[in-house]
Amino acid sequence: MLRNDPWFTENYADRLNKISHYAYEFNITRGQWDDIRINWTYYKQGSPYDGMKMRNIGFWNVIKDQVGQEGYAFIADAEGYYSNTMNWNAAIAVSYMIGDDGEGDHYRTIENGFDQLAYALARHFTESEGSQLWMGNRLVTFEKSEDTGRRYRLTFYNVYDQAYWKVYADSIILAMPKRSLELIDQQNFFFDSNTHPALKQHMDSIFDIPSFKLLMGFNDPWWKNDLGIKEGKASTDLPMSQCVYFGTDPDNAHSLLLASYNDYRTVHFWNSLIQDEAARGYRSNDSADPGEKQVSLLSAQETTVLPGVEAPAHVVKEALNQLSELHGITVPDPYIVRVKDWSRDPYGAGYHNWRTSALFEDIIPFMRQPIADESVHIIGDAYSGKQGWTEGAFCVTENLLQTSFFLKKPDWLDEAYYLGL
Repeated sequence: MLRNDPWFTENYADRLNKISHYAYEFNITRGQWDDIRINWTYYKQGSPYDGMKMRNIGFWNVIKDQVGQEGYAFIADAEGYYSNTMNWNAAIAVSYMIGDDGEGDHYRTIENGFDQLAYALARHFTESEGSQLWMGNRLVTFEKSEDTGRRYRLTFYNVYDQAYWKVYADSIILAMPKRSLELIDQQNFFFDSNTHPALKQHMDSIFDIPSFKLLMGFNDPWWKNDLGIKEGKASTDLPMSQCVYFGTDPDNAHSLLLASYNDYRTVHFWNSLIQDEAARGYRSNDSADPGEKQVSLLSAQETTVLPGVEAPAHVVKEALNQLSELHGITVPDPYIVRVKDWSRDPYGAGYHNWRTSALFEDIIPFMRQPIADESVHIIGDAYSGKQGWTEGAFCVTENLLQTSFFLKKPDWLDEAYYLGL
C-alpha cells in the first residue's frame, strides 16, 4: 500500500527494502512515520477508497479492501489484540503494526519488575522539597481563585475520610485518560463545552478500548514441564484471546501465568461474569470453609498489596476450561487468581486508539494546554503518538515541561530522541 502512493515513493522509497515476497524491512524513524501518517494516500484501482487519505479510512475498511472479510476475520482472531484490527485510524494502525511487532522480537523488562518505574518516579517526587504524594483522593472540580493569591482552587474527595478538602495552585497538570477527565465536573470553566467546544471535540477524537487481565499463580510451571514452553505467548480465538508465559525463577517453582489478556470485543465475555460482587471468591482448596481464605503460600502482608481483585470461582473454572482446550491438557488448579478490568471507572479503558480523520498533529499539542491563557494541562498516553505505551505518556510530559514550563531536557535524554508532535 505504501509503494502505491507516488508521494511515499518520492520521499521514502529508499527507506523500504523488500526481503522476500511477504517480508519488508523498514528503516523509517518515528518522526518520518508522523510525516507519512499525515500525507499518505491510499491507492487501489476499483476500491471505494481509491485516492482517499489513509488517515480518513478505518483499518477494518482497509484490511477488508485488501484481503476480504474472511481474511480480516482470520487476522483479527490470530493477532491477539482485537483493538489492533478495529476500525480505527488506518494511517496510524499500519505504522503501529509495522513498528510494534516483527519477526524475532525479544521482550525485556526492568530488573525487579516494571512497577519499579512507578516506584522510582514516586520516590524522586516525594524527595523533592515541598512535594507530597497522598493516595485515595479523587479530583471533583477546580475553579479560578485569584482572590486567594493562587490562580486555582481544587476540590478533592478523600475516599478514606469520606470528606472534601481543597488545594490551591498556580498550575494544574491532569495526568489522566479520557474517562477520568470526564468524571471531573464538566461544568467548570475549563470543561464547559459552551465556552471551550474544541476541548470536548478533541477529547472525543479517540476510542476507549476496554481491557481485561486474569493472572494465575501455579505451584509449578505446567507449560514448561508438560509442553516445553519456557516463555512467550499464545493467541487463540477463544474468549481468553491470549495468554502470556512468564519466565520461572530457578530457585522457586511457583510460577505466574497471564491466563487471559483480552481487549475490545472479548472483554464483555469476562466482565459480565464479575459484576456480582457477592459471588464467592476462588480458593485453591474448594472443600475448605468458604469463609477461610486459602492462600497459604502468601503472607498476610502480601495479600493486601496484590494487584486487581479476587476472581470469582466460576470465572476461574471458565478460564481453566479454555486454557485446557488451547493446550490440549488438563490444566491444574492455581493457588491464587487475580483479575483486573481496566474498563471500569476511573480508567474507562485499558488504552485508546485514534479515530479516523482525527487531526492528531494538532490535537496532541493542543491537549497539553487546551486554553492558551490558562495553566491547566492534560498529559498521558491517551493523546499521544504512542498510545497504549508508557513511552507515549513520558514523551507528552517531557514536551509539556519543555514548551510550557521552559525546562531544559535532562542530561540523560539523547539529543536525537524523538519526543513526538
